[in-house]
Amino acid sequence: MATTKKHRGIPAGSGQYTVGCLDVMTGFSTEGSFLRLYYPSESAETMETQNKPLWLPRREYSDGYANFIKITSGIMKSVFHWMLGSYRVPAYWKGSLLSSQHKPSLPVVVFSHGLGANRTSYTSVCLEIASQGFVVAAVEHRDQSASATYYVHPSEESDVNGHDIVEKWIPYERPVPGEDEFPLRNKQVHRRAEECQKALDLLEKLNKGESVTNVVDRKCNHLQQFKGRLDLDKVAVAGHSFGAATSLQALEKDNRFKCAVALDIWMVPLEKTMAPSVKQPILFINTETFQWPANIVRMQRYIPDNVDQNERKMITLLGTVHQSQTDFALLLNSVLGKLFKSRGPLDPQVAMAINNKASLSFICKFLGNYCWGCRGF
Repeated sequence: MATTKKHRGIPAGSGQYTVGCLDVMTGFSTEGSFLRLYYPSESAETMETQNKPLWLPRREYSDGYANFIKITSGIMKSVFHWMLGSYRVPAYWKGSLLSSQHKPSLPVVVFSHGLGANRTSYTSVCLEIASQGFVVAAVEHRDQSASATYYVHPSEESDVNGHDIVEKWIPYERPVPGEDEFPLRNKQVHRRAEECQKALDLLEKLNKGESVTNVVDRKCNHLQQFKGRLDLDKVAVAGHSFGAATSLQALEKDNRFKCAVALDIWMVPLEKTMAPSVKQPILFINTETFQWPANIVRMQRYIPDNVDQNERKMITLLGTVHQSQTDFALLLNSVLGKLFKSRGPLDPQVAMAINNKASLSFICKFLGNYCWGCRGF
């Protein structure tokens, strides 16, 4: 359960369930899936530190964040890692899935990260949703929009630790200065939406009990526990910024996604003519400082007068900035938060709580699912 004590770090979900998580990577190329699964877990009296994963899975991710904000000094990268590298996620690493006696079937949310982020950048959002009884698949995109990511491929011989796979890291790709950004970002948003579809395909396989090889943990047998437990008639897609654009593109591509929550959407990657082909409900949650008139105008095309206004909503959270919907608002102190523009005037824990409540309320309404956190929207 969430604590009211104000401190930096990722808060535990406020729902009735504790949360487990694990990473899944399929295939030996960028065409496979890479995601972190968050899910309701069996409760326990205590959660030992060693059972809680680090928020930064690897040093390469903090270096990727630093590169994204143009920190090039090796010393400053080390300082950046020192600031973020000790935070842990209040979830059971490879925890057991909640017993079917408590909740027989679990609805699903697929989450898409923003530009320069990765699968753990929105842990506070994903944990909250999972604590309310959902399985959340946080995709790490391989289109070179992530701060850093990787895939693995077989090696001809084992290393000194007996590992017979090789990691290939994929850096963030900056657009060429002065060139139109749309062609690159439009290509990426289609790729990203397809990766969300692949994540859902993977969950369908797990639900059917099909064998799935997790190439980053081939001894892991935790995937078997999802057999017959997922309610794949109740699937939402959500994302932040570029990830919000990805969620709309996913709606357009795949009607398995029943609704979307778009957090502070960046509309630039999307074709301007796409709006009429998207039929599912959408909630736009904007921050106060990020949006600009042209972006709002394009958003409003998805809220035409002839659409049920209960199915298309746009709200703005006053006192918030673009990063208020990410973990950075909760991890950096007030001074660094202002320096890196990750904090607005509104307390970051309050901002995140409002953001999560609105998201859950909308998702529960249109998936026909009830949870503790979905009241009052």
